[in-house]
Amino acid sequence: MKKAFKVFLVLSIVLMALGLCLCVGALATVGFDLAKFSMNAGELSEFDADIEGNGISDLVLDNVSEKECAYRVTLVPSPDGDFHVAYGAYNEKDLRWEVENGTIRFYSAQKDWRDYINIISFGVDAIPLTIEVPASVKNIICDVDAADLACEDLSLEGDFYCNSDAAIVKLQDVNVAGSLSLDSDAADIRLERIKTGSLNVDCDFGKVEMTDLAVGNIVIDADTCDIDLTSIFSEGVFDLSADYGMITMEIVSALTVQVETDSCDVDFASLSAEEKIIFKVSYGDINGTIDDAQSAYTIFMRGDSDDSNILSGGNGPKVLDVTMDSGDVDIQFLKTNALVEAM
Repeated sequence: MKKAFKVFLVLSIVLMALGLCLCVGALATVGFDLAKFSMNAGELSEFDADIEGNGISDLVLDNVSEKECAYRVTLVPSPDGDFHVAYGAYNEKDLRWEVENGTIRFYSAQKDWRDYINIISFGVDAIPLTIEVPASVKNIICDVDAADLACEDLSLEGDFYCNSDAAIVKLQDVNVAGSLSLDSDAADIRLERIKTGSLNVDCDFGKVEMTDLAVGNIVIDADTCDIDLTSIFSEGVFDLSADYGMITMEIVSALTVQVETDSCDVDFASLSAEEKIIFKVSYGDINGTIDDAQSAYTIFMRGDSDDSNILSGGNGPKVLDVTMDSGDVDIQFLKTNALVEAM
């Protein structure tokens, strides 16, 4: 017993000494000023900068928001030809930027071990970062990690790409002449009043909401997401695939509409297509209305649906192709007669 007690006592003294050294080291980094160990982890200040935009066509946000510095990023149009940046920070140099070969790149400053003491102990709230973007910018690339990203009233002649790990990505009144691509691990994606040549959304977890979109081709690939779409107009192919979740569509129109899911219920209203409507559902129900007459379609009903109100048949110029492994199918047609013009 005595030997075990001595060993325990020695270990306790060693651990206490290590703890004391860590405390002294932490105090030394802040000049032994105890006020700096407040719950705010320092004093948040506001900074701003003006950056000449002449000759800059590409904007890159390169991991501007890591776990130790979580920004809420907002991109809006600049009133002139320059960039105007406003941001909160505990240090003016927390946010940095560089210009090279027509590209401006914003990034977060690297932290050293002293910067993490307050962060680990108390954490840091999201910090606002607003960038006013001049009209000369044609392409935007955003790698925002865990940051919320909002874009408003922007027009781009090129492409827009955003990669987000876990946050909210919201675009409003944005025109992208090229492609709009959003890649997310666990973010909520919200698009309102968007025009673009093509839209590609890849979302692993979260929620996808889209309202008032006019696009060329649309591709949505989701793993476990609820998807809510309203007033979507595509000049080409609308292709939606999801593994799990709920799919809701209202007033969706395209050349071809294709929805494929492993285990989702699909609800829709006023769906329309110039050529084809295709459903492939492994487990789930299909319920909705098509803004057309049944006589406009040649219908293919495949699989082992539990209960279906449509059967294979018809000889219309359009195609309705439904494959159901396990679930109910209830599709209604809103029009009674199809007017097919003779060629």
